[in-house]
Amino acid sequence: MKLDAVRSIVIGNIEAVDQGIRLIDALSDDQYVFVASPYVKSTIGQHFRHVVDMFMAISAPIDASTIDYDVRRRGADIEVSRTTGLSELRQVRAWMNQLLADIEARAPSLELPVNIKTEVTIEETHSVTLHSSTMRELIFTSSHAVHHYALISVIAKLQGVELEENLGVAPATATFLRNEAKQFA
Repeated sequence: MKLDAVRSIVIGNIEAVDQGIRLIDALSDDQYVFVASPYVKSTIGQHFRHVVDMFMAISAPIDASTIDYDVRRRGADIEVSRTTGLSELRQVRAWMNQLLADIEARAPSLELPVNIKTEVTIEETHSVTLHSSTMRELIFTSSHAVHHYALISVIAKLQGVELEENLGVAPATATFLRNEAKQFA
């Protein structure tokens, strides 16, 4: 893969993490743990725990050859503490900044094969292990974060929180909206 593509993938992940940091910074402690019943059963903090868990599965795998998305920290402090949420997202960002700073040296290892493990059924417990690469999983994880941000934005809007325009908007949708705005400008 060309170095520019690898760099763009890492930058896209940094943008996603930065959106999360800015949002948590703008929330109160009460807003972070608010449950928007009956519309959403989880809190903003719980969504951020899940987003960070996915990034941590890649950045600090339990097994060097396997990214295990089934490792979750339900009930962790990040779910109820904005301070912890900010700290953990900043740790993820620091890891990504290191990737970006050393992109020429690290790019080849990001393309090497890794295994991913994840549960795939709801009614019974079935996990599968498949082949992928860290680069592909970075693409998945930033996209996954964006979709959780869309859910987070619903919870935040129900509380009257002002949000940045592109929170929870996928990159391809942001491009479409920019192009559409140019047509009508």
